[in-house]
Amino acid sequence: MIGNQTAEDYYRLEEQMMTFEEHYKDLKIIQKLIKSGVKYLHQYVAENKHSNFEILTMLLASVKTKKLQKEIQTRLDRISHGTD
Repeated sequence: MIGNQTAEDYYRLEEQMMTFEEHYKDLKIIQKLIKSGVKYLHQYVAENKHSNFEILTMLLASVKTKKLQKEIQTRLDRISHGTD
């Protein structure tokens, strides 16, 4: 488990990650996931190979930590320059 997560939290996170993998092309589903997700899901989405410019932009608007905001912005910059 990650941090102080309960087993229920862990299984919910796993379900959200599977939903992301199955529906990453459906931005409405992804937006709902991002809004309801916890920081661990946000980190997963930020690092995921399927996260494109649109997904990362939605994610950037939802994350609260400066560190993750910086990571996402760096990835957005790389995508904009064609290096990601």
